[in-house]
Amino acid sequence: MLKPLIRLLAGFQHFKHKAHPPKAWALQRIGTIRTVSNDGSYVIVELEPGVLVSAGTELLVTGSGDGSARLKAAEIEPPFFVADIESGNPKPGDLVQR
Repeated sequence: MLKPLIRLLAGFQHFKHKAHPPKAWALQRIGTIRTVSNDGSYVIVELEPGVLVSAGTELLVTGSGDGSARLKAAEIEPPFFVADIESGNPKPGDLVQR
């Protein structure tokens, strides 16, 4: 009687608990695009009050008629910062989030 029970319990180790997927964080509003360079390689963003960003931070642009865009923060001089355009076509007035 004990051996069948041991075999049954040994079979349960194959059913491991699956890890829960990571929780999604809400996007945080960083600022608003004020200017896009003539050559379309960078933007100048005005920071929201009380928000800081560091160089190298990857950011998402929403509100563009052409879909979303991705930026990478470069030079920070509060209340503005320069960000390189990684993809997309951001426009003045678009929201920048992380």
